[in-house]
Amino acid sequence: MDPFCTSSVSAELGTHYPSLELLQALLENGNEEELHGFCRQWISEGIPHAFCGNPMLYEIARGWVARRLDIHAKEVTLIGSARIGYSLAPPPKLGQKFGSHSDLDLAVISADLFSRCDADFLRFEEDFKNGLIKPNSPRKERLWPEIVDDLSRTRRRPGFLDTWKIPLLDRYPLAKRIADTCWRLCEKLKATNENYAVTKASIRVYRDYSSFIRQTRVNLYAVSSIMT
Repeated sequence: MDPFCTSSVSAELGTHYPSLELLQALLENGNEEELHGFCRQWISEGIPHAFCGNPMLYEIARGWVARRLDIHAKEVTLIGSARIGYSLAPPPKLGQKFGSHSDLDLAVISADLFSRCDADFLRFEEDFKNGLIKPNSPRKERLWPEIVDDLSRTRRRPGFLDTWKIPLLDRYPLAKRIADTCWRLCEKLKATNENYAVTKASIRVYRDYSSFIRQTRVNLYAVSSIMT
């Protein structure tokens, strides 16, 4: 019987919150199965570092988010620095520890919610191109064409939507509800315990799990290239 194929570095992953150096070693030496496994177990599952002192609060919070968006709590997960304890953003934030200055980056992996968000985006895209809505500031006038192009690209591949980029107008009720959910989540966490106060929260909605894994791999390799 052939044994399972694992690298030497994978044996060192005895914690759910590996150091940045250990992550780099895995990205350089791990095989494909191990990298997929890391995306599943260390990035999308388990207790996030931000809630390691109170795992039930995390479960209650994501259950509340799920009910607000009419999805299952298992479809909601926490990523970013709140997940592993430090930022994977480009320098100078790379390696910065999670704290009250940090954001909560939520990922929702749901075909149903993705489809509903996509409808809001397509309505926004059509309204903007047809002149039914117009930017009310020079900044929006500059950004809206870029946002439409960006969302149009990511919805196809790798298959996600950053809902916070859609204007918060009554014409796009789901995007507006998601933004309100993010704001209320921060306020509820702060009211529950000051130790869980954060700057803001955002939600990225993925079409399916393959889309989530694919984009997570891209993000991790971007980190690896920076550190090399």
